Amino acid sequence: GLAAANLARPSAAESSKRLPTRSPPVAPTGCNRRKKKPVRQVHNASFVGDVNLPDCSVVKPGKIIKLWQFVNCGNGAWPEDTEARYVSGNLPPTKNAFPVQSVAPGEECFVEAELKVPSAPGRYESRWRLFSGNTAFGHRFW
Repeated sequence: GLAAANLARPSAAESSKRLPTRSPPVAPTGCNRRKKKPVRQVHNASFVGDVNLPDCSVVKPGKIIKLWQFVNCGNGAWPEDTEARYVSGNLPPTKNAFPVQSVAPGEECFVEAELKVPSAPGRYESRWRLFSGNTAFGHRFW
């Protein structure tokens, strides 16, 4: 618990012995204050979910469009050259990269890819990453 203390007020003689208050220092004229470093833009993406064809979906052979939903959880808009790139798997796309729109921080978007489903029954997976130039960012997705 808390204990109360009986604090007496200082006498006039004790008060006069206190140190004088000091005014804050003044920077000399022409002194440069430190400039804040610019915040480095970090591109990032967080997977929200499968829009269609959740994992383990059964599909017919042929071409299909797969849609994923993402949110930009970075501090800068995604660059204009952002694309979804196929990185691995046994379910090949019709092309290795698909353009992705520029998305502002906090906004959501859909990422789509066209895949070629083989005629042989089996379990297939297609793994992807978002890229800007040669730099991958965000979660891997499939």
